Amino acid sequence: MKIINQPRETLVNSLSTVSSDTVAQTKVERSGDALKNDTFSQTAKHVTPPVYERPITIGVSKEVEQTIKSASVMTGEAIAELYLGGSMFKSADSMSKEYDKTLSDIATERPELTENEWGFSVNEQGELKVTGNISAEDITYLEGKLNSNKALVNLANEVKANFLQYTQMERDDNGGTSKLWGKYDVTSENFADIIDFKALMDGPRETQQTTLALGRQLTGHGFIQNIAEQLGQNATVRYS
Repeated sequence: MKIINQPRETLVNSLSTVSSDTVAQTKVERSGDALKNDTFSQTAKHVTPPVYERPITIGVSKEVEQTIKSASVMTGEAIAELYLGGSMFKSADSMSKEYDKTLSDIATERPELTENEWGFSVNEQGELKVTGNISAEDITYLEGKLNSNKALVNLANEVKANFLQYTQMERDDNGGTSKLWGKYDVTSENFADIIDFKALMDGPRETQQTTLALGRQLTGHGFIQNIAEQLGQNATVRYS
């Protein structure tokens, strides 16, 4: 699976749109809170205070207010987990270390395969499947090496699970639509046809100094850009 660079809506512009929506929701919440705390009062001494002094909420019911607050929190969670170095990126970064170990073994045993174009992803059964213009024998060998690293397999499945979970949350919090990754039709069944993990692992890396200082290997920007390009190239927009 090969990434092809082409003009497309940038993640930054999309995040700006979402950010505006979140700000609008926050204004509604603050407005609701302000009105909720507004209690009628009378300071004139000769007037008897009204008997009914319970705070009056005007504008939205408590049910609607809670829905707005919940949606705001959940959308924020999806954004953090997908685009701001959350669970998916952390799993992918840990995965890169296991990938390096396995690729080193492959380079020792079958060095020619490190020069060939091939990729791998997670299929519906949670196994790592190899694709590329290589022989069936080479595919069998590579799949055996990759799947023998259980940590690599588990982390790849974590990346997939996080992607599916939080893009669904993104849609759920926006009436079934999304301007970001949630707009694409990516499922457990077709994930392997869309996201190539080798491309992610071979993507931009931090400097050795940064890796030693922070413990991470993948760059956040490179990781996000890589996934965005793969989605734009291989996935179908369905929930925009």
